[in-house]
This record gives sequence, C-alpha cells and structure tokens, in this order.
Amino acid sequence: MIVETILSGLAKFAAARLPPILARRFFPPTIITKQLDVQLRRQNPIEFRRGANVPHLRISFEVRNASPIDVTLERLLAEVWVGQPVLFEAVTLRRQLIPKQSSVDTVSISAELTPQMLKAIEFQAKDGVLTQPVTLYAHTYFESKTGLLDSGMVTLEARDVLFR
Repeated sequence: MIVETILSGLAKFAAARLPPILARRFFPPTIITKQLDVQLRRQNPIEFRRGANVPHLRISFEVRNASPIDVTLERLLAEVWVGQPVLFEAVTLRRQLIPKQSSVDTVSISAELTPQMLKAIEFQAKDGVLTQPVTLYAHTYFESKTGLLDSGMVTLEARDVLFR
C-alpha cells in the first residue's frame, strides 16, 4: 500500500514535468481518454425558457478528468432529441481547462428555439413537464500533453425536464 502510494505520487509528479513526447509514451492517449467522463450536470442540467424574450434552451455538463495530466476541452458536439425527430445540433468551441484529478460543471451549450421547435416540444409536454426524455448524443475532443484526445460518443438522457 505504501509502495503504491509512492508510485502514484511519482507518476503524477512526472506527468506534470515530462516533455510531450515522453508524456505520450508513459501516458498513452487511449489510457487518458478512458479517464475522462462527460455527464449532464447534476443540478438543473437542462433549462427550457420559452417565456424569455428569445426562447432558448441551455444544457449544462459536468466533465471529469481522473487522469494524472491536465486536459483542455477542445470542443463538444451535441445532437439533442426530445421525442422524435432531432430537435437541434449544437457545438461549444470554448476551450476550457480541466485540471488533473478534478471536474468542472461550467461547460454548456445553448440555442435559440424557433417557433417550429417550440411546437415540437409543446407536443411532448404535459403540465409544464416533458413526457418524453431529452436524449443527447455528445462527442467531446480534448487536447493534452499527449496530443488530441477523442472521447467518442456518449448517450445522455434526462427525464421529467421542466418546460417553462
């Protein structure tokens, strides 16, 4: 147990100080990618605002980095479904640092809702709550010392979403 703790500490120390070519060798992108996780934020992940001056939708994410190196969220692509068909596709290009062994919950995407989108969503709502889950297909890309990291596609779902 003591040896494992010492080795873990040395790995973290080395990761921060290795040049990129060596970091890539000791911390392969495939290993780092497995230690990155994207989920919907726990509190109010999806907000529909149909009563605003400009009706819009905001979706907030939590990004966890369990790896021994800092990564930067390069972009997040999302396809949003409320029932059928696709409601919209969105992207965030705002780069955001996710320090090693930490998480951030300030990653979000937003979009204006057109009258056609509002009608499609209203069809799925009853008493201000969506009867169908909001499904997202999200694809994230990160940058790190080891190079560009492609986390692949994840499917996220939220139920009982308020439609105000």
